[in-house]
This record gives sequence, C-alpha cells and structure tokens, in this order.
Amino acid sequence: MQPNVYEPQPKPPKLDLRHIEGGVLPAFPSGTVAQHHFPPEVMAAMAAMNLAPPFVPPAQSRATRFINLRGRGSHRGALVAGFGGIDRMVVFESLLELHCLRILLTDRSVIDIWDQPPAIEYINIAGQKTHHTLDYRAEYKDGRLVGYAAKPWRNVYDDEGNPTEFALNMRRVRAAAGHKIQIVTERSFSRIQIQDARVMYTWCRQSDPGADAAVREIIPTLRGTFALRVIQDLSGLGGRAYGAIVRAFRDGLLVKAERKRLDIGTLIKVARHDH
Repeated sequence: MQPNVYEPQPKPPKLDLRHIEGGVLPAFPSGTVAQHHFPPEVMAAMAAMNLAPPFVPPAQSRATRFINLRGRGSHRGALVAGFGGIDRMVVFESLLELHCLRILLTDRSVIDIWDQPPAIEYINIAGQKTHHTLDYRAEYKDGRLVGYAAKPWRNVYDDEGNPTEFALNMRRVRAAAGHKIQIVTERSFSRIQIQDARVMYTWCRQSDPGADAAVREIIPTLRGTFALRVIQDLSGLGGRAYGAIVRAFRDGLLVKAERKRLDIGTLIKVARHDH
C-alpha cells in the first residue's frame, strides 16, 4: 500500500560514522599497530599456516561533530585511511570534500589527516565571537599543519570576483588557528587530478609485495618515454602489474610524460633524482 503523502514522514536518522551497523568500531591507541592486539602465538600460528592476519576493522573517525549520512543530492560517507600503522575512518560530507580527501590521501608528504577537527573560535567581521570547524587538518612530514575548508567557488567569490563574507571570515579563522588554512573549491584541482587520485587511492589500499618488487626491479632499466603497459608486459604479471605500477607512480618512481589521466596507455618515464 502506498503511504499517504499527506501524512508527515519520519525524519532520516542522524547517523554517526563512528558507528557501523550499531557496533562501535574499536579505537586502538595512537601509535600502535592494530594486529599487535592479537596474542603473538595466534599470529605465529597463522603465519606458519601461511594464513592472512586476522581482519581488524578500521578505528573510529576522530570527527568532532556528527555527520548526517542521508542528504538529497549530496555525497556523504567515509574512506579508510592508514596513518601510523592504524586504519581509521575519515569522513566527507560532499563530493568536493571527497575529491579533496582523496588528493590528500595520495600525497606521500601527509602523515596524518584529522577530519572535522576541533572547532576554532574567532571574532567574525561583524565583531561577534563564533567558531568554525574545518573539513580537514593535515599534518606534513616537515611539521606543517594545514587546514582545509572545502566550499563551492560561488560561496567564496561573488560575480565580480570579490571575496565573500565566508572568505573574509576565513582570514580571521586562519589568524586564530595559528596555521595555514587553504580554501578548496572545484577550481582547486583538475579533472585529471581527481581521476588520478581515485585510481591511486584504490590501488594503494591494496598490497601485493611480489608484484611491487618485480615492477620496481624493472623500472631502473628503462629509458626514455614509454606507455605504462610496457612495464606490465615486461613483468609478465598481467593485471597484478597495474596496481604495482600505480603504487610506484604514487611513490615518485615514475612521472607522466603527457597531460592525461593515469591508465594503461599513458606515456610515462622514470623519475630521475639528482643527488
């Protein structure tokens, strides 16, 4: 029977991404590897039988505010990110935030990402005390902290290109935070960057040490410009090689020789590092 359209419909529940299917995800102490929580004798026995380590679900998100997973016409969810040996859920509330997150996750200089970090108190342009919660705060190998605020271009600049109230207030947030804050819009990255970040995130979450070793043994022997499929053919690994090549590209061993998204036919070359 069809519901009566005139009856008030229940509101969608506000779901906390730190909980999945009603079960709280385990929160592992910072700086430890999740697998260390299993008895050594269990790990040794599984290794002796050539079995994979026990599955450990990702730790909870550190987001300081709840995320409503349901939203008409919006992208909301979470990706799994691994920092310090711990897999953790990292949330996003829009497609723009998802693009930003994937690009951050494929940056090898980023050593930690805090989604929805603690709110920053500041005095806005109207002279009122308020607060702002950044979408992400990234920590880099050199010690830098950079906050990211994802916002559509139209909310950052008006039709004449002048900064909006949001942009002006973000300058005050930056001063209050004491570290750099980057406003991210749909113009902050190209379609190619978005596509490459999606590919790298997908393949870099997988592990195939044998394929990685084989591909990285081939790379130093290559010269000039060549299609990505050349390495795959030389390795004899078929589809397994593609993931290993993507991981080598992410690690800076390979660079593109053309402005084209990363795929099997992309022209690439070996990165030369001068010492």
